[in-house]
Amino acid sequence: MNHTATLDSAHCPPRARRHRPTFKFAQHAPELQRYLHHQGIEHVRAEYDGFEGQGRFIALTVTYLSGTTSPLVDSVRTPGMKALFLALLISRYPDWREGYGAFGDFRWNVQTDQLQHTHYLRGPHPERVTHHGA
Repeated sequence: MNHTATLDSAHCPPRARRHRPTFKFAQHAPELQRYLHHQGIEHVRAEYDGFEGQGRFIALTVTYLSGTTSPLVDSVRTPGMKALFLALLISRYPDWREGYGAFGDFRWNVQTDQLQHTHYLRGPHPERVTHHGA
């Protein structure tokens, strides 16, 4: 799958224009993907926020196949999942927490292993960038 970006503004950051290989959790974290799939989890959402040199994930939630949504409380797997999302975020936006900073979320469909990343740049010219796949 090719990388695509949807932009709300006329200018595209150079990082969003580059092609990136498709990221698949099944390849990078197969045990995690299998575990969540087995638990009946349909989606994982990881929200982040950063500015003035500070940044963190502010919420990690799961949606089950039944439609129920809850915070992810699996303390064994949460750090690894956050590390994967953080690595993706830094690869796309290494300065995401500098200056005005940025915020956004990753939405991972565990069942289909599809990823959507929406990133909001703060500042005098705010922008929204949405990545599908890689």
